[in-house]
Amino acid sequence: MLRIYSQRLNLVPLFVLLACGMDDNSTSKSTRINNVVRVFMHTTTYYTLFTQEPGSEIVGQTSLQTCDRSHDDDHPPVQIVTDVAEEELMWAEVATVYAQADLDYLGLCTLHLHSFDEVHGAGWNNGKHGSGETSVVE
Repeated sequence: MLRIYSQRLNLVPLFVLLACGMDDNSTSKSTRINNVVRVFMHTTTYYTLFTQEPGSEIVGQTSLQTCDRSHDDDHPPVQIVTDVAEEELMWAEVATVYAQADLDYLGLCTLHLHSFDEVHGAGWNNGKHGSGETSVVE
């Protein structure tokens, strides 16, 4: 039997980040997510990763929604790098920025994949502002 568990990595809406702001005591650290077997793109800043340890029947789910407000067109909040050999497992690196009141904010995220074909479309819902599904353009 295949079991799926879910983990949400500090999902904080952008308006909270903008309202709270960063203080001078903010620090950052980088977290590596190993054994990525599937990637879903909800929006350009919201991805879901499925992970599975080799030999395990358990599939984990990690949702990543960045709250970075310092990016520009040359440095998007989520970067996709196709540098993983076909026989290796994919992985992601997430920079987490810590702010006031013990709240964590996701900064930049780098997805290390076999190829861009590993990115699959996924649904999104912005409440009264609409919903839909991201489609892969081939």
